[in-house]
Amino acid sequence: MKKILGIDVGTQGVRLVITDDKGNILDEVSREFKFDDGRIEQDPNVWWQSILDCLKNIKTRCDDLVSISVTSTSGTIIPLNSDNKPIHNALMYSDDRSSKEALEIEATMNISMKSSYSLPKMLWFKNNFHEKYKDIDKWVHATDFIIGKLTGVYKITDYTNALKSGFDVSNLAWNDVSKIGLDINNFPKVVEPGTFISFIDPNLSNYLNINNNIQIVAGLTDGCASQFASGAIGLNQWSSTIGTTLVLKGVTKKIISDKIFYSHRHPEGYYMPGGASNIGGDWISKWYRHDELDNLNSYAQEFYPSNHFIYPLLITGERFPFYNSEAKLIDNKNLNKEQKFLAGLEAVGYIEKMAFEKIEKLTGSKIEKIYVAGGSTKSKAWLQIRSSILNKQILITKNPNAAFGAVLIAASKTIYNSLSETFENMVEIKEVIKPDESSVIYQDLYKEYIDWLEVNMNRKDLII
Repeated sequence: MKKILGIDVGTQGVRLVITDDKGNILDEVSREFKFDDGRIEQDPNVWWQSILDCLKNIKTRCDDLVSISVTSTSGTIIPLNSDNKPIHNALMYSDDRSSKEALEIEATMNISMKSSYSLPKMLWFKNNFHEKYKDIDKWVHATDFIIGKLTGVYKITDYTNALKSGFDVSNLAWNDVSKIGLDINNFPKVVEPGTFISFIDPNLSNYLNINNNIQIVAGLTDGCASQFASGAIGLNQWSSTIGTTLVLKGVTKKIISDKIFYSHRHPEGYYMPGGASNIGGDWISKWYRHDELDNLNSYAQEFYPSNHFIYPLLITGERFPFYNSEAKLIDNKNLNKEQKFLAGLEAVGYIEKMAFEKIEKLTGSKIEKIYVAGGSTKSKAWLQIRSSILNKQILITKNPNAAFGAVLIAASKTIYNSLSETFENMVEIKEVIKPDESSVIYQDLYKEYIDWLEVNMNRKDLII
């Protein structure tokens, strides 16, 4: 039996999944991070130590482990010196201190850019840490850093991670970063996700007591990994992943020309347009204890739909499906704990619907079903609420998480010949959820919510 390992480095922790070549999970290990303000910066060495701890606690035998790949947050960047040591913490995707630099890059290089992207963070670092900047030998994304730790090879990245660092996925070349004073020699070589990089570092394999012929292959961003794990691999398929944030991604023949979207390059030559909202599920872990969730979900299941509105944004600024650098939490102090929980689930559903309406308008095609992934799939109530708000079928695969997406990429050029072949052999649809009778009510509530949001944000352009 051939085995594959996928590693997911998320905002709040790491997760490792080992499967066989049919997609059956053999083992899972995870660890949470403890950072004071992990939305701004994180110590990448903590990621690696957490991964090592997980690797040492894998129970299944790794004798037949063929390949490993890694996924992590899109837009996160780390400066390394010539010894491959971080000279500063990782600048996280949700760090918005580079807003000014994003505007400068747009004006100078004529490419769409946001503070959540990695290229503005590089320029921000150069502008604010002059002495440290002199020691930079290479910029690496979160995925690249872990692959470097696994192999000793740091200066290779993949199409999906490179996009937000200024890589042109149409021409498969870096844009001219010298225009903003950055050195292209510090940028990595870019390859297709799944490309063989190196065998596992012998010292690491000896330390872990595993075979040293394990292939480490190029990874991908967590949004793309979750998209593939959700089942949205083929042309005109779309996925929605709710974890810390909300990420919508699809597969199209052409790039969607719209500033609010960005398009990754699909491993089979298509494009993967998508957008990421700062609204997601992080408010749940911040506002509620884990042992409360069963009762809260039971309440939501019984009392949806509600007519209570909140906007559960925990940071300042929104990027998708509309851009508003001043957007903030809009709360309702009159709600009790249960009502607020239900209102939060519905609010994310409304934002998700707004995003898919924009996608349908730009593509000119009707989306009938959506593949979903992320932590939100654990809540039956939330899945039903989202299906009814969207008025679309929701499909859930057997393993809809980013770590399994990393498994698929790890298998796509080592065990199988393509991502499509991997999908046919390793991905299984577990459940289909359809809109219920509440859908009619939700269509009216959605219009009311958009009006309410526009008034509270003092905006008239949320529906684009």
